[in-house]
Amino acid sequence: MSDILRDNKFVPRSIFTHFTTGATSEETLALLLRSHEKFPKFYPRIDYREVEFWYDSFQNENYDLNQEPIYPDHTKFENLPLLTVLDKIIHNVNANDQKALRHVCHNSRVLIDNQNRLFDEIQFRTNSKSMMFQLTSGIDGNKTLAVYKPTENGCEVRKNGQRSQFGMNFQKKAFEDFSSTIEVMHTKIKKLMIKHNTQSITEDQRQTFMTNIISVLNNLKQTLHVEALEITIKTSDELIAIMNQLKVGSLKDLELCSCEATVPETVDMKKVINATEHWPHLHRLHSCYVPLNLQLADFALIKHVYVLMAIGFSAEELRNHKNTILQQSDFIAHVIGPLFEHGQSEEWKTALGPFISGDDVGFDDENVLGTIPWPNQKDMYLECDTSYPLSLTRKKFD
Repeated sequence: MSDILRDNKFVPRSIFTHFTTGATSEETLALLLRSHEKFPKFYPRIDYREVEFWYDSFQNENYDLNQEPIYPDHTKFENLPLLTVLDKIIHNVNANDQKALRHVCHNSRVLIDNQNRLFDEIQFRTNSKSMMFQLTSGIDGNKTLAVYKPTENGCEVRKNGQRSQFGMNFQKKAFEDFSSTIEVMHTKIKKLMIKHNTQSITEDQRQTFMTNIISVLNNLKQTLHVEALEITIKTSDELIAIMNQLKVGSLKDLELCSCEATVPETVDMKKVINATEHWPHLHRLHSCYVPLNLQLADFALIKHVYVLMAIGFSAEELRNHKNTILQQSDFIAHVIGPLFEHGQSEEWKTALGPFISGDDVGFDDENVLGTIPWPNQKDMYLECDTSYPLSLTRKKFD
């Protein structure tokens, strides 16, 4: 590592590598600043002007790495508008990277902290008699909880223990606050929860709540950066309307919750896949109580899945699913429950096999566990639990 640091071409070579990928100068600076933040002893702190110099040089087809960077006086940091430098960097990274940028320099910390648009979590919930809106800051982790209840003359809002009276409907006030929070440009939310108490509201109240949520999102000036969405859902159309107002590429985690106390209606996820652009970017799909009309191939490339399937699958489909999984180095687990099919352990074992035999594999008393070596990774294996629900998990040998 010390030899690398003594190489005076180390920085321009790093910049050139990112340049050749098609990354913008802002994206490159964000990545290099993150390298310094993670490994300050090994990676030097990069001046944004150095990135700009080398990008200008490479774009003009000058690849001489022996050049000495020149920084005109007008490019001094204090002479540049923050919106043209740090804002571009901050807006092009995810929530965790934005947190890391706070520690890089005083200016980035001030810019991120003052704009109040980074959230670890936003919860928005309703029942028949109240609404709840909770914010968890992405800066310091502090929580702000507001509860909205109707009164004779309007509504009462209890916010962190303080009560205030407003001359408007409690639902209107709650949605007004929700809207004013997320309408700030470049807001980033690690997790957005939109939930309703399925036992205490009528179908009309549920539809009104979802319609208002969709209306707020539709009125935003730009799609909302949300990295995880947990939502109580009943129809694919509602889910599509919400997901289409979220920034494509930011949403990695989708968790669907049921509106029904009994077995809920099937959500047409095929329609969601075709009507939105988020599916290829998902890392996690969780829907253990909402049946989805998905086939195994639809979620084979999502690395963490817990799904209740409204349709069954053949032995051949399961065999192909296993083979696809074994080609993925970042696979975590798939838990799969066909809604109306139980007692298929033997069929599943046949489709997934052959398992390792003898002392290399342990079957439990019910003979439902099997182990498959991971190709080209001697220390990893796929554990197959063929009880209900079917579970496929990537594990490491002890």
